[in-house]
Amino acid sequence: MSLITRIHGAATLLKLARYPLPSLQPTLARTASSRAPLNHLINEGIPHPVVQLVNPETRKPDPPTRLDALLAKLDRKGGDYYSLVDPSHTPAPLIVLRNRKIEFNKKKADKASAKAKKSETKIIEMTWSIEPGDLRHKLSKAKSHLEKGDSVEILFKPKPKVPLPEPDLRRNLATSVEEEMQALSSDVKKVTKGIATVITVKPSPSGTPGPEPPAAS
Repeated sequence: MSLITRIHGAATLLKLARYPLPSLQPTLARTASSRAPLNHLINEGIPHPVVQLVNPETRKPDPPTRLDALLAKLDRKGGDYYSLVDPSHTPAPLIVLRNRKIEFNKKKADKASAKAKKSETKIIEMTWSIEPGDLRHKLSKAKSHLEKGDSVEILFKPKPKVPLPEPDLRRNLATSVEEEMQALSSDVKKVTKGIATVITVKPSPSGTPGPEPPAAS
């Protein structure tokens, strides 16, 4: 290595020692923040020292305030956080106060509501003189509807021009179907009015099976 090269290298090192490189941490934080969507810029990730908070009661911006002062009073354990919503707002960027627990419960309620809207009540009609094969087929249809999240109403009624079975036979048939449904769902109701019986079955919540069927005697 030549003398000139060594002198040039020493001079470069001297300059670096005099003007140390800045920390990369703030740069990396700014880079990450610039790449994230606005709704992901929260709390310490908001790259503005002075902001305006939308007042939760008046829904209007409060006067400009230091972000660190707001963060110092933040109820983090309760799920509160600040989110940047308008970085170009003047005289200071606009932030809002949000709560993770409230948002989680709202999403859960919206999901349950959407699921309820999609579900339907399927009506399955049976006569008191139904044949065993036809009974099996209709019970299979009821099971399929329940698995899809639909409710089921099983209606027992007389068959025209066919003698009505004895009350004990009708009662035994309705009870056997009720027990079949109880093995599939925890929400089964049977109502008898005169010579008609309706068994209403609602699908069990996900992961909640129906009660165990009665043990054989």
